[in-house]
Amino acid sequence: MTQKSPNLGLVTDAMLHIAREDDRVQETSCLNCGGPVYGRTDRKYCSVECKNRYNYVRRSSMLRIKNRTLSSIEKNYLILSGMLEKGIKSAYVADLIEEGFKPGCVTGVRKDRHHSLELRCYDISYLLSDTRVYQIRYCDTF
Repeated sequence: MTQKSPNLGLVTDAMLHIAREDDRVQETSCLNCGGPVYGRTDRKYCSVECKNRYNYVRRSSMLRIKNRTLSSIEKNYLILSGMLEKGIKSAYVADLIEEGFKPGCVTGVRKDRHHSLELRCYDISYLLSDTRVYQIRYCDTF
């Protein structure tokens, strides 16, 4: 017959106590469906399906925002390049907005030497005031 070490029993009891604490059920709400989540305390979803659906919706909404922004930048570029082809270097912001121009959708921003903000839509740069878009031009480098 082998004898157990008295310390081994304490270690085993402590490990069982910790294991029981991990198995305790804590109810939280699923991020996707709002249903109860059982199990580990750091679980966020009630099932794998809910986890996949939540991430799919999140990614697809981010992709929609990205595509909408890229579309607006493309529209801005078409408007600005069309103006340059006609020899127009300045226009009222309100008139451009009517055509679909979105002043906030740019590909670059920097301060010029006069401390004005020079905006960039790909290879077209321009200055923007409250009422006008001016000094529209093609540029090689930024």
